[in-house]
Amino acid sequence: MSAPDLVTTATGLRVHHAPTAEALVAGLRECWAELPADVFDFDLAVVPGPGFQRWLSQQLAGDADRPGICAGVEFSTLPALVHRLAGDDPWQPQRLVWSLQRLALTGDDPGLADLRRHLAASREPYSACLRIARQFAGYATHRPAMLAAWAAGHDVAPDGSPLGEHAWQATLWRQVAGELGGTPAEARGSLLARLR
Repeated sequence: MSAPDLVTTATGLRVHHAPTAEALVAGLRECWAELPADVFDFDLAVVPGPGFQRWLSQQLAGDADRPGICAGVEFSTLPALVHRLAGDDPWQPQRLVWSLQRLALTGDDPGLADLRRHLAASREPYSACLRIARQFAGYATHRPAMLAAWAAGHDVAPDGSPLGEHAWQATLWRQVAGELGGTPAEARGSLLARLR
């Protein structure tokens, strides 16, 4: 089992990469072996979710030969950490849905005519707009290059081909970005700059 890679940033942030979860535990045990100067200082561990948090805290607490407790470590998921550092994110689907619904239903942009017709015929326009908000959140995570192209005025799909009948998505995304005063990528860049 190889040791985890460790990257330490100028801010003191340490990023651990390990080929296995067991190697990660070994690296964290080594990293946290010394007592902190202030007993009220906590280390922060960013984990993918509650299940991994539970497992990791149990592993850090000890084993059958050397039982103990896991103390002095605060666990957080990445979204919770981002929320703590950046505050409420207007691009979260539950918040974004309201802007999308208002822009789609009350705007007069001809590029949104197909979407307006669809929402007018829908019995639940809120649900349809929530699906769009979730789709936009997925694009921000998995298709940032496409969103950058949309911001530059190019209505293209992930492969660079024209959006065609789905061009309303780029139009709506640009309107929302204009209303919110920036894009998810810009907000992420600002957060990373603050962390540095």
